[in-house]
Amino acid sequence: MEAAAGQSGGMVSGAPKAGATPHATQPAEASSKAEPRSYQAHNERERNSLVQQAIAEVLPSDDPFDEQNFDATKLINSYFPTEQSLQSAEAVTERLAAQMGQIDQGILQAVERQSSAGEQAKADLELANGSVSKLTEGLKRIAAKSARTEATVRNMCSDIQSLDFAKRNLTQTITVLRRLNMLESALEQLEDMTKERAYKEAANLLEAVLQLASNFETFKAVPRICELLSSVRAVRSQLQAQVMEEFKLHIAPVLQAPVAAMLAEAALVITVLGPAVVTKLVYWFCAQELVEYDNLFDPNKTQCTLDGVERRYVWLRKWLRGYGSAYSGVFPDSWSTQRCLCEEFCVATRRHFGALLQKASKELDVRLLLHVIQRTLDLEKELTARFAGAPDV
Repeated sequence: MEAAAGQSGGMVSGAPKAGATPHATQPAEASSKAEPRSYQAHNERERNSLVQQAIAEVLPSDDPFDEQNFDATKLINSYFPTEQSLQSAEAVTERLAAQMGQIDQGILQAVERQSSAGEQAKADLELANGSVSKLTEGLKRIAAKSARTEATVRNMCSDIQSLDFAKRNLTQTITVLRRLNMLESALEQLEDMTKERAYKEAANLLEAVLQLASNFETFKAVPRICELLSSVRAVRSQLQAQVMEEFKLHIAPVLQAPVAAMLAEAALVITVLGPAVVTKLVYWFCAQELVEYDNLFDPNKTQCTLDGVERRYVWLRKWLRGYGSAYSGVFPDSWSTQRCLCEEFCVATRRHFGALLQKASKELDVRLLLHVIQRTLDLEKELTARFAGAPDV
């Protein structure tokens, strides 16, 4: 087939022409310089091969001109396989020319589309830029509106906070005024109850007055409040002195029912006045009750010796038995009056024993001392069992 094509002049042969002169051998220096060039050419071919493969995967084609290893000789031989087929060379040429025309037309249309696409892209880009500008302006307007809204909300919150403060202050003012009115009314009633010696009602009013007055300690700078607090202190002092005087005048081993009831109500006032006043009254009462004991067992008296230890403790037990009938309805249990008196009794007895021991230091009897100690221990156990768990005064 290749021989026939060669004879007709239309065939293409890959053999070298006869009579061709072989190239002269290059010097050794030229071959050493050609090695890097051949390496670069090899790399270039590999890159081209990879590019061709990528194009074939994206745009598959069965056109022989699109093949990676295109062979023109093989293509011509496929068109003219025999010598007789050379007669159709003109038809093949026309067909190829038509294909080239179609390709040129396609290239021209592609160029035109690309040109129009570029103009359309430019127009789209301008439209997009315009949209972006409008969007930016819209965002700016929204941001400005948001800032104005935020300022408005901040002002509203500030107003609401101011109103809340005003409401709170108004509420506190109303509460203070109401308490002030209650304090003035209660103080006036307390003065009346003090004059009438109605101590039960006075105790309730005094408690209310003291509680209300505690709310005005921070308003002492106000003249009216300062004057009112001074009145409260004056009434309290007057009531305290009056109640203490009631106990000093009427307390006795035998109390009439009206007097006992009056002192019981007066004790309520003492309780409201506070622990300090309660302690003061209880210790005064104990001192009054122990006057008889000190007179009977004064260590300075000649007839008073350590032998009288039994009589001392008998006096205490007798007093404790008589307390229930005489004073149990007067002094509240929380005052621990009996316990306080027993403590004061023990203190006085210790003082007496010290004086007696000093006076009889040279005539001490061991058996007498043991007897005194034993009786004292017995009394101590008795009092411990009696007042176990009792509150302190």
